[in-house]
Amino acid sequence: GTLMCTYSAGGGNGDDTSSISGGGDSSQQQSSSGGGGDTELTITSINGGTDSSQQQSSSGGGGGGGQNSELTITSPAFDDGGPCPIQYTADGSNASPPLRFSSTPPPGTQSLVLIMTDPQGRGDQGYVHWLVANIPAASSGLEEGIPPNASGREFYQILNDGDIAGYTGPKPPHGSGEHKYVFKLFAFDGTVSLSDPSTATKDDLDQQLADLNYLGKGTLMCTYGGA
Repeated sequence: GTLMCTYSAGGGNGDDTSSISGGGDSSQQQSSSGGGGDTELTITSINGGTDSSQQQSSSGGGGGGGQNSELTITSPAFDDGGPCPIQYTADGSNASPPLRFSSTPPPGTQSLVLIMTDPQGRGDQGYVHWLVANIPAASSGLEEGIPPNASGREFYQILNDGDIAGYTGPKPPHGSGEHKYVFKLFAFDGTVSLSDPSTATKDDLDQQLADLNYLGKGTLMCTYGGA
């Protein structure tokens, strides 16, 4: 199967500090038949984009077993759809929030990928705040306050749209109102290999994921409003 990611270049920051792109998250429909199969996603589906592109189809054989299924991602720090506590924003401590993965991943899952985006950032082109790959399939979540370029860990943090290999918290432009920050967790039937994860880009990850099958997704969202 194939994961096709097309990244938006875009101009300046929609968030004052940091933005994978896209609009709403209204349609997370998936259709699948047969095993892992040939699944295509555009980066807008990963980012939160125009969710017509969030429809995935899979058919035939291929890696990892059963149908695309939902993962569960939550945080003990905020409710889904609730406000983001200030310590997890760039107006506060800019610490990454604690996350919990509470469901068993689909059969055949070898790694998870986490992407946090502001679909309204950068003039609605979207802004990537956090990009984490090679999270072990058996992981129960991510702890609070993971530093950028964290070494000695099983997962990779990829450069975000602020050129930080780690988390950059919400900080929408003044007067732009409340923004939605979307965490998406994806299951894949393989892992990625990057020679220097601290300098790896979204395009580098894209090339790696193109060889893997997408097996499932979970979504969590919080809000934060500019003053």
